[in-house]
Amino acid sequence: MGFDEWMDLALYHPSLGFYSKGGQAGRRGKDFLTSPEVGPLFGAVLAQVIDSYWNELGQPDNFTVIEAGAGRGALAASVLRAKPACYDALRYVMVESSELLRDQQQETLKYVAPADNKILSLEKLPGCVSGMKVSAMKPTIPFGMVIANELLDNLPSRILEYTASGWKEVLVGLEKDGPNFASHGNMSFSECLASISSEEQELATSLIHDTAVGTRIPLQTQASAWICQACELVDQGKVIIFDYGATTAELAKRGSWLRTYAKHGKGNSPLTRLGEQDITCDVAFDQLPPPARLQTQAEFLQNWGIQSLTADAQKKCHSAKPTTEALIARSRLSEAAALCDPDTFGSYKVAQWHKQGAKNRA
Repeated sequence: MGFDEWMDLALYHPSLGFYSKGGQAGRRGKDFLTSPEVGPLFGAVLAQVIDSYWNELGQPDNFTVIEAGAGRGALAASVLRAKPACYDALRYVMVESSELLRDQQQETLKYVAPADNKILSLEKLPGCVSGMKVSAMKPTIPFGMVIANELLDNLPSRILEYTASGWKEVLVGLEKDGPNFASHGNMSFSECLASISSEEQELATSLIHDTAVGTRIPLQTQASAWICQACELVDQGKVIIFDYGATTAELAKRGSWLRTYAKHGKGNSPLTRLGEQDITCDVAFDQLPPPARLQTQAEFLQNWGIQSLTADAQKKCHSAKPTTEALIARSRLSEAAALCDPDTFGSYKVAQWHKQGAKNRA
């Protein structure tokens, strides 16, 4: 099978997959940390983004936000807890393939949006790749946004390797030869190379011109298709994704763009520990439809007022007495520093696609 098929099996198989078995973001006892799990500040900034676009559209009575790959609902809880001005018009749809994580959403949100029908939790939206389906939304939303935090890096990706005879695709098979051999339980897996079409050869060459034998790149057709389909969900709206990555050529040069994680530590070969570790692939942003805007997460948060949300905390944290308010203020400043850290979350990319009436923010 192709590596993308293997990745899909390892992450999303109903009984064997990492996310199906409860792998998730979070702190103690979880597997990795994402921006919404750092604290509520990320969601509070996003609430301001949602409000701004709602105002831009003329404050429609029905405004839908679809969060794809919503996990246990941490981001949704933070957005709703911030009480955006559009709250009465807002319908927040969480799309999550893992039944275990969907069950946890109820616990995460029970004190935030109690029984007001503001939250809709879905497994899929019919017709879209990797859990985004269209027809359930009738088939498009008049006004709204689609957001996804660290989703594209988990969409199954193909892998190409440059050889003396051109680009070939990396496949995964039940063979015991070659240097990239790995085992899982009673099964043993290894990589092999297969020919690709002339069109795919041309595509790979257009993405990276000068390369050496042995160079590998991701081929992220599913991520590109996901963006196209997400844009089709809203008649007037925006698609905003947060993720880590670079151009294809930059990824090839630096390497290490394919990684595994479990219990907040780096995992083993992606061919081992089936369903027991996350498999993540840096996003090759040049393979996606060209966004209206691409910036770092630090720039995005600063543009959308993270300083104003921490200004009061800045004053309170200097209190001579170790009051509860002072401790909360210090925690908020720590969140802001982590989210804008140029070596970690701050370096992540934020890409935006605008549909019809949407305008770029200056």
